[in-house]
Amino acid sequence: MLSSFKKGLVLTLAALFLLLSPWNTAAIEAELPEGTVEIAKFNCIDGQYVFERPAGNQGMVVIGPGADGDGGSFTASVPIAAVVVAGGGGFSCKTYSPPVTSGTFDNNGLPEEGSAPDIEYVIFARPLNDHAPPVWPAGSSLTASDTGSTCTTLEWTEATDDTGVTKYRIYKDDVLLTTVAGTINSYEVTGLSSSTSLNFRLRPVTAAEIG
Repeated sequence: MLSSFKKGLVLTLAALFLLLSPWNTAAIEAELPEGTVEIAKFNCIDGQYVFERPAGNQGMVVIGPGADGDGGSFTASVPIAAVVVAGGGGFSCKTYSPPVTSGTFDNNGLPEEGSAPDIEYVIFARPLNDHAPPVWPAGSSLTASDTGSTCTTLEWTEATDDTGVTKYRIYKDDVLLTTVAGTINSYEVTGLSSSTSLNFRLRPVTAAEIG
């Protein structure tokens, strides 16, 4: 049975809550304008846009229906300062000042050989000084299941961040237990003692965090 807890969720086995990690800025991709950092890259495959990176950022930028190799529209949950479009062996960049949360992109400005080439990929970037922390989506949870006398399995909702969640740190009673990749959302804890109250804490580590 779950009950409310000031900073998260309380389980019969343990108090489990979500804590956002401190973070700093990281190096930017060379083709992005100075002062921006990538939040989403999509590859255009047969006219369809497929999210590639950073891990954990799915949904931060949504490409609208009807987009194809010539371009399309987008909406974003964070301000977008630049959109880089690549194709035909070159790329073009559209900047926004002030940043926007919706707009369009196209293949204008790409190298032409008779006609504008199809877009190969598109990168969306936010301002580097936009210090947006990781986000736990609405309805996020951290739960324990398959609990035995000496083990339990922790499962959690994927966190999102504009520079990417690269790993999760799991703490037991405020002591680091282990670190798992940002693409993982469950972990089996073993070696527990029966009839013992435990406190677990989950901390996402972003691509922008140093150390």
